[in-house]
Amino acid sequence: MQFSLASLVYGHRRRALAPPLNATFESGQIVAILGRNGSGKSTLLNTMAALLKPISGEVRISRGHNDDSLEERPLAVHQMSVQERARWVSILLPTAETPPLTVQELVSLGRLPHGNRPLGASNLGESSSGSLHPVEQALELCGISHWAARKVQTLSSGQRQRVMLARAVAQDTPIMLLDEPTNFLDIEATDEVFQLLSHLAQQGKIIIVATHQRDWAQRYAHQVLWL
Repeated sequence: MQFSLASLVYGHRRRALAPPLNATFESGQIVAILGRNGSGKSTLLNTMAALLKPISGEVRISRGHNDDSLEERPLAVHQMSVQERARWVSILLPTAETPPLTVQELVSLGRLPHGNRPLGASNLGESSSGSLHPVEQALELCGISHWAARKVQTLSSGQRQRVMLARAVAQDTPIMLLDEPTNFLDIEATDEVFQLLSHLAQQGKIIIVATHQRDWAQRYAHQVLWL
C-alpha cells in the first residue's frame, strides 16, 4: 500500500505554507516530519487526515499495483466519508481536553469506526478467535493495562499522551498520523514509544510522525520530510 501527496498545497485561509509537495510513503515505513515551530507540521498532518482541506492537490491511498481496475485506483482521502476515512487513517493530535472517562473507555473509542461500542470491563478478554480484544491489545502494547480502570483526569500529561496513543493503536488503521506523540514524556518513555512505532511499522503500517525529536527520527525513520 502507498500513501501519497500529489502536488499538495496546504495552509490556512488559502495562504500556502510551503510549495507543492510530492511524496510517497510505503507500507512498513516510519516517516518523520521535522521543522521549526510554525513551519506547518501540524497543518500538514491535519490536511493528510482531511481535517483541513488542501488548497490544491490531493492526498491519495493506493491499495495495490496490479492493474488499473477500479479496485486498484488511488482513493482520494478528502472524498471519503468520515467513517470510511477513519478505517484507513488515524490521527493523534495534541489536546488539553480531559474527558470524564476511564482509560479503558477512552481507548475503546478507537473502535467506533469499526462499528464497535465503547467497552466496559465485562467486554474485554479473549475474542472468539482466542486472541486478545483490540482494546486490551492496545493497552498492553502501550504498557498501560494497569491504568485501565483509572479516570483519565487523574493522569499526568505524559500518561494521558500514552492513553491517546493507545486509542490510535486500537483504531487499527493502516496509516497512522501522530503529532508530537512523545510530548511530556521522559527519555525512557520516548524511546519506548518509538520502539512501539517501529513494531507497528514492521506489521505493515505507515507511521507518519511530526516531531522535534531529531535524534530519534534519525534513528527510527525510513524517510524524513523537512519543512
